[in-house]
Amino acid sequence: MNRVLIIEDEPLMRDLYKSLLEDQFYELTEAENGTQALDMAQETPFDLYITDIMMPKMSGLEFLRELKKIDPSAHVIIVTGYDDISYNRKAIEYGAWRYLVKPVARSEFLNVIRAGLIEHNRLIDPDFAGFDMPAPKAEPEAQAEPEESAGIEPLLKDIAFSKLKLLNAEDALSAYNENADAIFEYVEQPMQNLLHEIARQLPEYMQSLLEIEEKLFEPIKRKQMKKEFAVDYYYGAFYPKGGNRSQDGQLYIAINEDRFEYGFIVGEYGDDQRLVFIGNLRNHKDKLIEDLNDIIKDGAIIKGTLLGKLLDIDEEDLNKAEPILPTPMSSPGGTHACYQIPREKAVTFNQESMVEMVLRGFQTLYPLFVLTTGSDAIEKLNRSSQYIPSQEELEQWLETEVKDDSFPQSQQPKPSVTEFPTLTQAQPEPAPEPAYKENIPASASVVPERRREPVRRIIEHVPVRSETVQESSYLFYQPRFYADEQQPVPEPSKRWKSLLKRRRQVYIRGEADVEMLAENLARAFIQGTEGFRDALVLHPSLKYSDLVRQPKSIYPDGFFPLFFEAAVSIDAPCVLVLNHFDTCDQLEILGEYLYLLQNRGTKLSITRSSEFLVVPENVYVIATGSKEIEETRVRQVFAQIDYQPDYSILLELLPEEKAEEFLNLLNEFFEMQPSLENHVGVVPFLREKDDLEEAMPDIWDIDVLPLAAAMLQNKGVRPSDFTWEKLLETKLKAWT
Repeated sequence: MNRVLIIEDEPLMRDLYKSLLEDQFYELTEAENGTQALDMAQETPFDLYITDIMMPKMSGLEFLRELKKIDPSAHVIIVTGYDDISYNRKAIEYGAWRYLVKPVARSEFLNVIRAGLIEHNRLIDPDFAGFDMPAPKAEPEAQAEPEESAGIEPLLKDIAFSKLKLLNAEDALSAYNENADAIFEYVEQPMQNLLHEIARQLPEYMQSLLEIEEKLFEPIKRKQMKKEFAVDYYYGAFYPKGGNRSQDGQLYIAINEDRFEYGFIVGEYGDDQRLVFIGNLRNHKDKLIEDLNDIIKDGAIIKGTLLGKLLDIDEEDLNKAEPILPTPMSSPGGTHACYQIPREKAVTFNQESMVEMVLRGFQTLYPLFVLTTGSDAIEKLNRSSQYIPSQEELEQWLETEVKDDSFPQSQQPKPSVTEFPTLTQAQPEPAPEPAYKENIPASASVVPERRREPVRRIIEHVPVRSETVQESSYLFYQPRFYADEQQPVPEPSKRWKSLLKRRRQVYIRGEADVEMLAENLARAFIQGTEGFRDALVLHPSLKYSDLVRQPKSIYPDGFFPLFFEAAVSIDAPCVLVLNHFDTCDQLEILGEYLYLLQNRGTKLSITRSSEFLVVPENVYVIATGSKEIEETRVRQVFAQIDYQPDYSILLELLPEEKAEEFLNLLNEFFEMQPSLENHVGVVPFLREKDDLEEAMPDIWDIDVLPLAAAMLQNKGVRPSDFTWEKLLETKLKAWT
């Protein structure tokens, strides 16, 4: 049995590791610090070591360095909450097997441990080289086909699931090599046939966006860091043409030992695509009611937790949204949606019925895929799914159905991007104006609604026009927030609002609370007006060319131009918040806009473009970050506001005695480590301001204490002695 040593000074974390590993048939041993672990390793080496970094007496990195001196073949996994490049480099330098940053998905954690044990045993265990996987019970070909389906051969036989089960073992690679032919025949070949047949039957509007020919499948036998391994599932997917399956949104099929499943997911490394997906879903939810209705109402669809919340699914339904397959279903943020077919039911489908079932599911989930493809997702949905009748169908309908030369008032046609032949008819009434008409430039037209109606109903709505309707790019941008009556807490000072009004651009410098403060300042600034506000996260990879109109940029229509086009059509203040301003190259991000912000109303020709840009007079910009602005040109434009949290707001949210006692506790922490005052902030408390007393234990143990854990350890104090439960016994008598 493999021996694993857990090195962690926190009992709660040791218990967590044990609960994750106790059913994996490992012999688990614990150590409270690096010194104790080193003594135990010298006495009897372990097959694998799992260690934290920050521990009393000897840190995890020091333990790693000393352990490698006495056992060069030791495999050490570092699991830490510190995503610090210096720690990472030292871990690699000292010879760590893996470096994991919390939070870590359970599947990833178990897979890394399993891979570490396999490599360690292969290197040093003399019995491992001759280890043979126990032979499975004989499964005759006749048993693989259900008797009740005589004459109709199932696509996935029971033997396919049995073969995948063999790969759920420590030496999965050897098991795969021994069963490669059978796995190809019963798993890989049927799954490939299924996906290729689905590709052949996909509607044209889906084929135009999806890659359906090349690199559709992820192999079972893989290679990473020059090491081969095998996984216990098989996975294939359609992804955007010219895209990347590891990053983009995709429609997938997958099989493991328990079930067959199919659905929608964003690639494991698709952080940008997930942000685009969430933004599109939030910004355009009202326009997507028809597209999302089938997904919301279909109880068979298992939805990720974040997707469920965005769609307002009941919490009870979210409990079903658990990852199934290690890689496809470990999408960070829970944005996946899938159907699951248990093994015993999957073996009853022949290829034809399986194709029909999966194809129907893909068509239902297709809107989710499109929302990952960019800022023009709504346009793609509108154009891809609307039905355009042929000339023959149109003439036939006109001959049989139209009794006079005018449309009834209830059937007034809507504008379309399609050009139809001129017909002799009365000019139709103007289309109804959209609810957000106050923000639409005069030259814009209405986006056609998506339709999934029968041919007859669709033709009824076909407009009779001889010219092509031009659409404004602004129609595919909707400001996220309009003015509301809700009072921001805490309300920004009059000085801040006055400074923003006078300077037009401000930079709020601080730690935990600055994004909330920027949001509150923007809300207060447009309150009582017809203005709107929006926010953009400036991650380091963004460039100026990504934010102006460029065909290949992240925002094809340009985020800045769209915001300014929306603002110029109304006579009210509009506020743009730029978060993480300190992490990007401000000169690279702002480009010519830096000059335009200082000179509103001035047109400037954009480099390498025929477009002219101008910043409207009613646009105000709030930037946030934690560092000083170094660029002199940027400092001249943005007035800096230095922020420090004011915890006295707790006196308004809690009973006086409890608030004072808790403030004394915070001050005690801040005296030990002054930087904590800015890192904690008031946001965790305001988030639960209506039920703050009841939520205080969770706020302290989950939001506040982890920030102070390293400081307490460095001072020789156990963080577990400062949990809310322990504090009730020592420092928080009024809360008892």
